Amino acid sequence: MKVTYTILLYTSLILFGLLSIQLNGQSKSDTLSYELFVNNEIIGEMYVIKNMKSDSTFSYVASSNADYRLLFMFHIQFSYLTSFDSKGEYQSSEFSYYLNNTKKESNLVLREDNKFNVYEEGKLKKVIDSPLRHTAMEMYFKEPVKEAWVFSERFCDNFKIEKEGVDNYKIDFPGGCTNHYYYEDGRCFKIKINTLISDMEFRLKKNNLPLYSEK
Repeated sequence: MKVTYTILLYTSLILFGLLSIQLNGQSKSDTLSYELFVNNEIIGEMYVIKNMKSDSTFSYVASSNADYRLLFMFHIQFSYLTSFDSKGEYQSSEFSYYLNNTKKESNLVLREDNKFNVYEEGKLKKVIDSPLRHTAMEMYFKEPVKEAWVFSERFCDNFKIEKEGVDNYKIDFPGGCTNHYYYEDGRCFKIKINTLISDMEFRLKKNNLPLYSEK
């Protein structure tokens, strides 16, 4: 099994998912689309899709693209694919980060019994023995009201969730990055990201509706 998908493959997965939602009555999917702002200017977008199959297994696919100028123009792409079994237990994830079409980061996490193997560039990087119940991809569709920790598919580690208000939370990630998540009706409608270089904000588009739902 390949350790990482290319950005093209992730894009194809999303396009295929959007098409299959309308054709396949055995599953249902939901999509959240966000616009990325820096200094109140749109510089990119992100799509997060939750695919739910008839056997109760489900997965998340996410893709984001941004063009950001800081002395020079930078084209940034992130892609995620995370899967869960019918009990809602985390099974696997793949992550990739491209800068100006050059791969900068990638990893694969695979569950084996009660352990999780983390691979980078096809090589086993580490083994996680502790259970992983809640992942960062779930943060978009589910408010972490009862969660104290979240597993990051990008950094392959657990991070503390701090409650800041009635419906908003904070997570400190490596590299001086802090994410602030804001919720309405259980869904994340805004993410404020503070970094050492600049601040940015993902805002949920107002026309987000389930693409398909079983009657």
